[in-house]
Amino acid sequence: MSNFLYSKQFNWDEGFYRLFRSRIWHWGRGIYAGDVYSFGILLLEMIIGRRPTNEMFSDGLNLHMFAKMAIPERVMQILDTELLMAEETTMMAEGHPNKIGRHNRRGEKMRECTTKLMKIGVECSKDNPRERMDVRDVNKELHLIRSHLLDDRTVEAASTSAIN
Repeated sequence: MSNFLYSKQFNWDEGFYRLFRSRIWHWGRGIYAGDVYSFGILLLEMIIGRRPTNEMFSDGLNLHMFAKMAIPERVMQILDTELLMAEETTMMAEGHPNKIGRHNRRGEKMRECTTKLMKIGVECSKDNPRERMDVRDVNKELHLIRSHLLDDRTVEAASTSAIN
């Protein structure tokens, strides 16, 4: 948030009160709505690898809309390339020479989980605080995604060790 407030795009005359009133405080749910919004933006930043202040976000396009437009078909196209490279390095270290893609089970699981994470980010960063995902639901969804990924890796590890 501090980067946004210091950016040249932020108009103090027009926006400070309106920004914080709409983003943080609404019908007595100020803290939770603000925290969920911030979490959603942070999650989208990590997945996409771009900040809300990136110069590509102008003329009404913002991080939330960019992610929303990519779901579900273009998620892997806007994914931060560093995340892809890190996963491919892990796969190669574990003896899986294939790159991530639809042609292998692990790549498909990564795409599914990334899509789910991006949906959470979009749901949490909606403009209207009443429409945002509840913190408890976010927690449940994150645990389900984690379990899904860990189950998949456990199955792969078991099948690899059974072959060797």
